[in-house]
Order: sequence, then structure tokens, then C-alpha cells
Amino acid sequence: MEKLKAWLNDRGIVIVHPGIASGGMISLLLRTPTGREVEIVYDPDDLEEDPDDTIEFVESILDHQPD
Repeated sequence: MEKLKAWLNDRGIVIVHPGIASGGMISLLLRTPTGREVEIVYDPDDLEEDPDDTIEFVESILDHQPD
């Protein structure tokens, strides 16, 4: 999780609200530097096994959201 937090911080993205979604998934409400809020849901096991893959997943979601 620390690598993901550092990646978000480097881009000026803050975690507004962390939570747990159904099935034990992690839910993060993120706020981008433009003020846009995006909810990301991911499997915590995936983050532990391959943090870079989870970061790419988060990045792809953020890239496809309107400003």
C-alpha cells in the first residue's frame, strides 16, 4: 500500500476516504489535483502480489475519467 500511496502523492492525488467494499475488496475515493473524485475498487491481494500492476490499473481508470 505504501508504494501506491507514494505514487498517488507524487501525482497530487489524495485519498479522501478508504473503505472496504463487498467481498473484501478495498475501496478508495480519490481526489485529483483538478478536484475530480474517482472511486477505485481493487483486490488487496493483487496489491500485495504485484503493486506495479495495481498502480497501472489505478492509472488506467484515472486516465479514462473526464476532468
